[in-house]
Amino acid sequence: MLASSLGEIVACLVRVPTEVVKQRVQAKLVRSSWVGLRDILTHSGVRGLYLGYGTTVMREIPFAAIQYPIWEKLRTAYNPEGSGIKSGVCGSVAGAIAGGITTPIDVVKTRIMLSTTNEGVLNVIKQLRNEGLSAFLKGFTARIGWLSIGGFVYLGTYQTVIEFVS
Repeated sequence: MLASSLGEIVACLVRVPTEVVKQRVQAKLVRSSWVGLRDILTHSGVRGLYLGYGTTVMREIPFAAIQYPIWEKLRTAYNPEGSGIKSGVCGSVAGAIAGGITTPIDVVKTRIMLSTTNEGVLNVIKQLRNEGLSAFLKGFTARIGWLSIGGFVYLGTYQTVIEFVS
């Protein structure tokens, strides 16, 4: 678990800047990735690319800590022969569960990344509480759908490669 957590911390060094720019384009705060990158660097410097780094790490580590044990348990129970497709189905279920549980952290992370000011986690949580508890679950369906597909592809492919090399 320690190695996985350290891997997530390092991966977020690359993932977060791309996520910050991508989300600003998706929210139509800027018209292109290049304009978004230039805007962030001009107004906030390199630090602006890392808005939400801490909350991304706070999302990724629990996500992995939930997804992999569920996948392993399901894979062992329902896929003893090691089928890539069955492993993918188990990964899909595990990804959906982990994604659903970590959605509130993801919402906080997204709000921080879309912020033009450096809002802290507690301020964002307070804003979301004022909007009502359902605000913490915005994008829930899309998130579990996407992570379900991702879990199927990633963990199904992983199992298929393991079978192939064995």
